Amino acid sequence: MARNLYQDMAHALTRYDREQEAWAKRGKRRYHNPYALGIYLQRAEEVTAEVTQGASLSDALREAFERELLEQVTRYLVGLGYEISEVKGT
Repeated sequence: MARNLYQDMAHALTRYDREQEAWAKRGKRRYHNPYALGIYLQRAEEVTAEVTQGASLSDALREAFERELLEQVTRYLVGLGYEISEVKGT
C-alpha cells in the first residue's frame, strides 16, 4: 500500500498538538495555541508540495518545522518507514 505523506504528517502533527494541549491543561506549559494545528497542517501541505516537486523529505521538513516538533514528526515518519536523513531540531 502506498503511503500518503500528507496524511501521515497530519496524524503526527495532530498527535503532537494534543500532547501540547494536555501539557498546558496540566499546568506544565503556560499556554497552548488553539490555532497551532491549522498552521502545522498548512506547513505539511507545503512539505508535501515540495517533495512532489523533487525536494528531499529531510530538507523540506527542516524548512517547515524546528526543534521538538521537527524531531517528533521525523521520528513518527521514520517509524512508518520513510527514509529521512538524521534531523535534529534547530
